[in-house]
Amino acid sequence: MNAMYDSKAVPLDAYLGAFTWAEHQAGVVFVFGSETMGLDLMDHPQTMRTMLPKLVRSYALDAVEAPHAPAAATSGAAEFLARVGKSEPLIRPAVGMGEDVRLTGEGISGAALWSEQRYIHLCAFTTNGTGRPGGFRTSISRPARRRAR
Repeated sequence: MNAMYDSKAVPLDAYLGAFTWAEHQAGVVFVFGSETMGLDLMDHPQTMRTMLPKLVRSYALDAVEAPHAPAAATSGAAEFLARVGKSEPLIRPAVGMGEDVRLTGEGISGAALWSEQRYIHLCAFTTNGTGRPGGFRTSISRPARRRAR
């Protein structure tokens, strides 16, 4: 993974410089061209502040390798959020504390950790339907790899 980041260092640095954390920000939705790629939502703004550079770098790898698409209005993001809200949760005890929540729906794959009466972290991605059903990946991987299900 480090070699991949190193080979794309200049373009990734440009993305990192373009995205800055805003006070009270606890989530982010990533859109490339006209396609909403995914979202991450944290339980606290300071967590988002810490994680934002890592999230931007991960999505930027996909953006750097993607064909250039014209920018579009963000109305797709609202529709994406609505699909996340309508997705079916599968809830199981988490390995540690809380509950592991898996989300599946129309073009959506996601996961969340619910603990102490709140979501600690929620992530969701658009899916491209190229893999097995229920194939949400829990290992750390690029958004494009997590979307391939």
